[in-house]
Amino acid sequence: MPKILHFEDDKFLSDMYSIKFKQVGFEYVNYESPTDNPVELIKKENPDLILMDINMPVMDGFKATELLMADETTKNIPIIGFTNLSQEVDVNRGMELGMKDYIIKASFTPTQVIQKIGKILGVEVKIEEMHFPPIEPSYPRPSVQDDLSHEKKDKSYKKFYITLGIIIVIVLSAILPPLLTPKVKSDIDIPKETANEILQSVKTHFDHPMERLIVLRYQITKVEDWQGGYHNRYIVEGRTIFGLLFNRVDAYQNGSVITIPTLENDLIIQED
Repeated sequence: MPKILHFEDDKFLSDMYSIKFKQVGFEYVNYESPTDNPVELIKKENPDLILMDINMPVMDGFKATELLMADETTKNIPIIGFTNLSQEVDVNRGMELGMKDYIIKASFTPTQVIQKIGKILGVEVKIEEMHFPPIEPSYPRPSVQDDLSHEKKDKSYKKFYITLGIIIVIVLSAILPPLLTPKVKSDIDIPKETANEILQSVKTHFDHPMERLIVLRYQITKVEDWQGGYHNRYIVEGRTIFGLLFNRVDAYQNGSVITIPTLENDLIIQED
């Protein structure tokens, strides 16, 4: 049974390769570092092949390889560089020191690595695929009745959210119109003498076309002007298309011309 000595300080990786090598009948030994005397360590373990990481504590893989290749008792043990150092200069250095092969960890699967080692040792390696039993969920599978129950809950949630949406629309319809009530444009001269005609003219001067006023009632009163004369005051009351706001329009007749006041505060912007 071939013996593999693996210098690897990554415990996850060494544990995985321990399982893989044992599956194919290899003996596997792992050290995190070559220590400060790799020759004595290799003499003690006497492996058939060394899988050598490069970046390790105490001593790196290049230095350990150099010492092993320089000793008569260890120089014939094949060494494979096994590292993430992929620069050409690193590969060349490893091969010049006497490594049999140089493997980039990320480029080969454990199966491919073991097959390479088998070829170097002249050993036929048969790797059986590992089969794992299906994992059953720890929670019970939902029954058909559970599915139907969830479906009913989903439908009830949909009805709830639809109803909630309708309520929100109604509430917003009550809240937003006061905030969006348009202003009548000032300085509008209307050469008409009936309140309904005044209203129709006023309606065309609202800023927002969806906020047209609908007439409810009107009246005409006599108002004394500042010169002691009288003029007609037209009071027209109406509502928005939402049916929630009652607004009042005051228009004044001076001679033959009916005028809506210039000052915005004198216009319809007040609730009755």
